[in-house]
Amino acid sequence: GQGIGIFSDVLVARELAARTLVRPFNLCLPGYRFYVVRTTDHPREKTIQAFATWLQSVL
Repeated sequence: GQGIGIFSDVLVARELAARTLVRPFNLCLPGYRFYVVRTTDHPREKTIQAFATWLQSVL
């Protein structure tokens, strides 16, 4: 009774199963998604790109 959040089912599966959280309406968000966001001229572009490449390799 304190609010509504929109979360991936993956992130709240345990709480949904325990009924700690309930779905107020039929909306589903599929799986995990990750976004790497930075400015085009970021001074650590090579480090950021290396991290993004690694992240893609483990997902």
